[in-house]
Amino acid sequence: MNYIKTSVFITLLFLAAVESYGQNKFKKIDKLSQKQVMAQMDSLLNTKSAKDTASVKTLLSSLKEHKEERYVKIARMYYIKIGDKQTADLIYNNLVLKFPKGSTARQVAADNIFKLETGLEKENAYRRWIKDFPLDRFPDERLTNDYVASSTAGTYAKEGNYQKAFEFCGKLQETFWKSSGLSGVISTLYAKEHYSEALVLMEESVRCSKIYIDNPDDKSNEAGFARLGYYSLLPMYADLLLKNNKKNQAMLVLDEYDKNAKKKSDSGTFTYAKILVSLQNEDKAFEVLQTAITSGKASKDIEALFHTLYLKNKGDETAYSNYMKDVSSAQSKFLKEKLASEIIKEKAPAFTLRDVDGNTVSLSDYSGKVVILDFWATWCGPCKKSFPAMQMAINKYASDKTVEFLFIHTWEKTKNDPAVEAKDYITANKYSFKVLMDLKNPKTGDNKVVSAYGAQGIPAKFIVDGNGFIRFKLTGFTGSNEAAVEELSTIVDLVKKNQ
Repeated sequence: MNYIKTSVFITLLFLAAVESYGQNKFKKIDKLSQKQVMAQMDSLLNTKSAKDTASVKTLLSSLKEHKEERYVKIARMYYIKIGDKQTADLIYNNLVLKFPKGSTARQVAADNIFKLETGLEKENAYRRWIKDFPLDRFPDERLTNDYVASSTAGTYAKEGNYQKAFEFCGKLQETFWKSSGLSGVISTLYAKEHYSEALVLMEESVRCSKIYIDNPDDKSNEAGFARLGYYSLLPMYADLLLKNNKKNQAMLVLDEYDKNAKKKSDSGTFTYAKILVSLQNEDKAFEVLQTAITSGKASKDIEALFHTLYLKNKGDETAYSNYMKDVSSAQSKFLKEKLASEIIKEKAPAFTLRDVDGNTVSLSDYSGKVVILDFWATWCGPCKKSFPAMQMAINKYASDKTVEFLFIHTWEKTKNDPAVEAKDYITANKYSFKVLMDLKNPKTGDNKVVSAYGAQGIPAKFIVDGNGFIRFKLTGFTGSNEAAVEELSTIVDLVKKNQ
């Protein structure tokens, strides 16, 4: 009963704020939280009545002139929702000028730091950025700090200034993202044979990710992301342990990887096999590589090492060539049989979302087509790692009008406009993706579409047939780009035949 009374009060207060526009126009709306304002506007828009839509437009005219940035950003978001992209763009262009110390200005300044070339330039810009935008003023936007700190650390590492690189690694705030933030510096240190320094950072990466492995009750998106990345760290971790003369510890790490990693990446498999060869265990290395080869998950590095071991221990070039032909044939047959056994038929939840340009897109728009839904986020490393393969797939089906790809950005973490960030990323990398925005419900904090599809982690792909049924579900990304395209192509063929 109390909840009902509170909800009614909020609605009345909201409507009173709309009615009072023009005189003391901000006093009543300021009594509502951002979530309450957005929830009420959603409620009015959902009625689809002319009167309620007009009420929203009246309030938006007020909000876009508000003295607080958070309300102006809400106005921009809802101008996009009602299809007025021109006004939304004007608001965005004025946000930095109107709020020079706000979150939009902070993000723009951060983006400018990424463009700088030297570590010193980035460091000086970072220190000015922190002074202008103190962390304690943006407690929910710490990930932006981590992006900038990681970029600065990475640049210093490439320049050989490892003391500074470590200093900026120490500025990372988000535990769940730390392994991603440290990965660039670790790779640089490894490439330059600074193995002891690389091990220090790798141990911190593993420690932070393992926190979430050891706490399975944490169901947050952050925890899911960290868990997905944990096992991919272990082969490199073991390699660094060996290079630091810690053989026994390295073997324990390899055992954990071998027993518990459900999906082994091609880079992980290659590193694992290399370590086994260095430990004089070529039989096990051959077995590991052969598994990758026969499963169709082999990168060029895996194939090259397998080739070397085959010629050394199994046969000549002719035998190898015949073997690979047999493997290719068996692979194709195995993949088709495996996928045929995994095909499902579940009604795909209907949805209507805005794309990054504010256009309305519904799943029903693609009735009769095979639709690949790819849930992702700009902060998700594995998502972005899969994109070259996805672009290859898009190119392959460019002339096939019965196949469509939709990339649904979800689980946003930024307080800035996630649509702008998503579009900027796709544009900068020259991907020809159709990107839709599955934004958080301001009242519940839920991303409706990804929740409706039941995704437990990202990247997550759902292949929907022309009749609106989910036929396949895929999570994560492993293997080579070519193998990923082959798997997706086989899936599309199966869906076409079974719809």
